[in-house]
Amino acid sequence: MRVRHAGVEVSLVTTRVPALRLRPAAARLRQGFGHAARTLAVYLGLIGIGSVGVLRLAAWLQQGHRLGGHPQLITGIALVLAQLIASVLTLVWLRTRAGALWSQAELPGYGFRRTTRSWVLRGEVGGLVLAIAAALLGHWLDGGRSAQASLQGPLLATGLRWSLTGIGIVLSPWLEETVFRGALLGALAPALGTLGAVLASTLVFTLLHAFGMHGHWWGLLPIAVLGLFCAGLRVRSGSLAPGIIAHTSYNVLAGLGGLL
Repeated sequence: MRVRHAGVEVSLVTTRVPALRLRPAAARLRQGFGHAARTLAVYLGLIGIGSVGVLRLAAWLQQGHRLGGHPQLITGIALVLAQLIASVLTLVWLRTRAGALWSQAELPGYGFRRTTRSWVLRGEVGGLVLAIAAALLGHWLDGGRSAQASLQGPLLATGLRWSLTGIGIVLSPWLEETVFRGALLGALAPALGTLGAVLASTLVFTLLHAFGMHGHWWGLLPIAVLGLFCAGLRVRSGSLAPGIIAHTSYNVLAGLGGLL
C-alpha cells in the first residue's frame, strides 16, 4: 500500500500476523527438564507405592493368617496386578500429554510407530547377545551368581520370584522403554542435544537399577550398555519398537537364567 505524506510517497509493507493461540498445558509439558522430572516422579511414585503397598498388606495379612493356605501365590498375583495397574496409569498419563509427539520419529518424539523387520531383528539379536555377555561377566566376576540372582535371592522366602520374573519380561520392557527412551529422551533432547539426552537418560536408567544390586555393582555395567543400545536403536530407527524387543529379549534370557 502506498500513501502520500508531505508530498512524499511512502510505500508501506503490510504483513499478516496470525492470531495468537494459547498452547494447551499438554504442549508446554512435553519438553524440558520439568517434564523429565514429572515423568520420573509419576513413574517411580506409581510403581513404588503400588509395590510397597501390596507387600506391606500381604505381610500384615500373613501375620494374621488371613491369606489361607497359599499366601505366596496370592501375594505374587497381587503384586503383578499392582504393577500392571501402575504401568497402565503411567502409560495413560504419558499418552495424554504427548499429543503428536507420541508417534513422531524424530526427537523429541516418543517413537511409537512401526519399524522394519531388519530393526526388529537387530533389537532381538542385540538383546540376546547382551544378556549372554552379562551372564558371562557375572560368572567371571561373581562366581556364577548374577546380579539378577542377588536381587531375587532375598525374595525367595516370600515366593515372589516367579512374579518378579513375569513382571520383568512382560511389563518392564514396555514401561521402561516408554519412560526412558520415549518420554525422558524426548524431553531432554531439546536442551542437551541427542547425544547428551542419550547419556543422561541412560545414566538415570542405570542408577534406578542400583537398588537391586546388593553390592554387586558390576551388574550396573550390563544395564548401562543395554540402556545405550536401546537408546541407539530408538534414535537410528526412529521407532521405540526395536528397543522394546531388545529389552524384552534381554529380560527373558536374564530372567529365565535367574530361575534355573
